Amino acid sequence: MAIIHSNGLITGTVGNKVFYVLKGKQVIRTKRREPSKPTTRQQASNEKLKVISKFLCMLKEAMRQGWADPEDSSAYYNSALSYNYKNAVTEIPGKEGERPDFKINLPEVLLSKGRIEHPEINKIERKDNNLYLEWDTTLGSKTNRPNDSLTVCIWNETGPAIVHYGMGFRQTGKAVIKLEGEPDSLHVWAYFHNITRFGNDNEARVSKSVYLGKW
Repeated sequence: MAIIHSNGLITGTVGNKVFYVLKGKQVIRTKRREPSKPTTRQQASNEKLKVISKFLCMLKEAMRQGWADPEDSSAYYNSALSYNYKNAVTEIPGKEGERPDFKINLPEVLLSKGRIEHPEINKIERKDNNLYLEWDTTLGSKTNRPNDSLTVCIWNETGPAIVHYGMGFRQTGKAVIKLEGEPDSLHVWAYFHNITRFGNDNEARVSKSVYLGKW
């Protein structure tokens, strides 16, 4: 409600307008709108984004090559975030009226995405601090090349992942990766990459990454 004083000045509110006097002059401003409280669903979406963002920050180095955009070197993270937000986070329902919890579905996480075919892994074995990999050397699709190079990402659940580049070629069929950590404590992903071909078509440079489990 507004009051008109004897000097003609107004104080108070009319609709969404606030009238007041500052240094003897009439001032009018629009009433501030109180921010609406986010719904349970909005809170859940924000929490889901927070969970996947925190996780992917620890694997940025592996995604820098696996999701690279030759025309925009900064776009890789947004592409990886968008995909993994939609596909690699599992919702754990809460009680009625409470927002759910979220967990990362590690086998669904993609550190790279492209049209090179990842070869079939025939053998994976840990001996002491080494991880031994063997894969099918059949060339298959025309997108594949003998010199496609193996990238391996190792994450210990607590800090930034370690990325090993150039660990072997498709044609060699095997690789040995040095591990630093206790047995059954390291998560491993692998993908193949070839930077020397197909111009700016990044999807023709990489395979989809494959989660190889916990070692």
